[in-house]
Amino acid sequence: MFDGARSRILNAFSPDESALTVSGIARRTGPSFRPRPGGGITWARTRHETPYGTAALDWELTADGMAARATVPEGRTVTAELPVCTPLALEPGEHLLDTADITSRAA
Repeated sequence: MFDGARSRILNAFSPDESALTVSGIARRTGPSFRPRPGGGITWARTRHETPYGTAALDWELTADGMAARATVPEGRTVTAELPVCTPLALEPGEHLLDTADITSRAA
């Protein structure tokens, strides 16, 4: 059975602008990572093979916020839109993100 709230949390990949967000990876004006926990979900892991290579996002809630590992395919830039943080541009490669570190640097 389709559970809209749970699907919103777990889904993050979106190959085109008309598709829904899937597990925290979405496409707006460009691709983005948008994890949105809730409903008792404390972590998620997803990956998608794009024409440019693998896009992946693993995230989990921590005592201080959220920790995430993002993989950006070659030749692409992705916007990371983590809760309570200003969006960050991520270049190709693997990135370790922690909302506690990001918000403390912004203050």
